[in-house]
Amino acid sequence: MRCKATALLFGIMAAARAAGEPAQRGMLWEVRGGAGRAFVAGSIHAADPSLYPLPAAMEEAFAASKVLVVEADVSDRNAAALREAALRAAKLPEGRRLSEVVPAVLWKDVQKRAKELGIDPAGLAAFEPWFAAITLDMAAVMRLGVDPARGVDRHFLEKAGDRRVVELEGAKFQFDLFHGLDAKTQELFLRYSMDEIDSVREELPKIFAAWRRGDDKALEEALFEPLRKHKEMEGLRLALFTRRNERMAARVEKLLAEGAPCFVVVGAGHLVGADGIPALLRARGFEVLRR
Repeated sequence: MRCKATALLFGIMAAARAAGEPAQRGMLWEVRGGAGRAFVAGSIHAADPSLYPLPAAMEEAFAASKVLVVEADVSDRNAAALREAALRAAKLPEGRRLSEVVPAVLWKDVQKRAKELGIDPAGLAAFEPWFAAITLDMAAVMRLGVDPARGVDRHFLEKAGDRRVVELEGAKFQFDLFHGLDAKTQELFLRYSMDEIDSVREELPKIFAAWRRGDDKALEEALFEPLRKHKEMEGLRLALFTRRNERMAARVEKLLAEGAPCFVVVGAGHLVGADGIPALLRARGFEVLRR
């Protein structure tokens, strides 16, 4: 099944290129203000070999940087700490089980999906709903030949060399953010994830193709239109994107004031739309140019 899905994904992309799709542009902005200068690049956190080599402009911007700025340092050297932080944030209180904190019909769906994806449902039983949602989402994506080890942010972290690496948030902050979601929102997130698993094979090529073209509007639609269909998910979108974008934009502003050339790489979903980081930095008075 995985081989067939991977072949399908690669075939779609190859057909698009053969039909005359231009060389990939990717997602890259240049930000100028005062003495500061930064390039802001959009990452696909889990990718496949078809995304590489990355656009020359992106690699050139990185080569000219002195500071690499990421959401969280997810390089292999931090693997143990990342696992520990995730488990600490995701574990239910002693004696509690996921089957007790979500409706029975949802737990039944989680068990079914987990088995379909080759995951033992018992391994999810002691964890909060958000962790089950992310685990199953990632398993569904990886069945299409997509791997976090090939993510754009990982690519640049592996090439960081002697550059200073700065985290805009850090993994602990991100895990604690999910842990801090109220019970109803976590349940909605898990339910939404279960509903969307079947569409991954269709939607993932759209996301990759939009990124390759540098098509901000298409990427925004591919990432957020499914969420917009569920009005009850607006609070989750605000928590996971809008408010985080505001915090990250403020942090980038401080880094710009330091003057060292920065290469900022964050999830592409944080860069598109009226509440994306480029738009927020433009509103703060910076010159923001699409590259």
